[in-house]
Amino acid sequence: MIPKFDTRKELFSYLKANKSEVIEMKKAAMKKADSFGMANTSSSSNSVIKMDSEESVSVDVINRDIVGNTYLWLDTHGDVHAKGCFKKSISERAKKVFFLHDHEFKTTSRVGTFKAISEVDIPWRDLGVDKNGITQALIANADIERKRNKQVFEDYKNEEIDQHSVGMYYVKIELAMNSEDEEDEKEKALYDEYVIQLGNREDAEEKGFFWVVKEAKLSEISCVLAASNVVTPTMKPYHEDEEDEEDKTVNEVAEAKADVVEVEVVEDNAEQVEPSQDTQCEAKEEPSQDTQKLFTNYFKENFKLD
Repeated sequence: MIPKFDTRKELFSYLKANKSEVIEMKKAAMKKADSFGMANTSSSSNSVIKMDSEESVSVDVINRDIVGNTYLWLDTHGDVHAKGCFKKSISERAKKVFFLHDHEFKTTSRVGTFKAISEVDIPWRDLGVDKNGITQALIANADIERKRNKQVFEDYKNEEIDQHSVGMYYVKIELAMNSEDEEDEKEKALYDEYVIQLGNREDAEEKGFFWVVKEAKLSEISCVLAASNVVTPTMKPYHEDEEDEEDKTVNEVAEAKADVVEVEVVEDNAEQVEPSQDTQCEAKEEPSQDTQKLFTNYFKENFKLD
């Protein structure tokens, strides 16, 4: 979409002159995971987040926490999702967000049912990224059902699926550039605000610009082979039988505030909004016990999983 230029000055001049057109093109298109090749994972771990040996539901249904997107990460579309970007969409249409494979928007492509969808503050290291501090992730608790897709079910059970991608439409998006020109003051301020928060800051500094997604409409979450956002693993579910809240430590996830919406089963003939698609990740290290306890208590206090 963006032509190649010999200098950053030429690149920034093009972006500024064509910003409105590029944003409209991004809004009109479906955002999908990259079709070929693996995204750059230089800043993330390659380890798999291991599951408990005991299945959480039954031999025909397993429960997992699916990371659909991790915010403050520069993806291969040149996007950085801001915290809370799906908050409005979750509150309005959580019951119509589908769990699919490979962004195939068909009734035969569902692999399970989302029980809850939330935006959750979580340490970078619990997602396998070698960075201190907290980010936010779009996490969906899901029942993966053998009857819907036997092969996908077995792959989840065998810990072979470790990347996911959101099907989404852009709603509010802004250009951030590392430009020193006075006329680019607004874009430079946005760049400076976000670049220091990124989990892969070096990639952003090398690129020199990115698009900040401040609001997006969520249509579906898919398991995929390779996503544009690699920090999208399958995670151990936070069981209700974990230890009580008083066992948390001072270093737990800084008051992980989650906007959680309980999700009901959606009939196959429900309204289907054509999605866009974004994200997945090389699997990561197992979340800390403190983080697991935090989510356990949050989920216990705010909703009941079937």
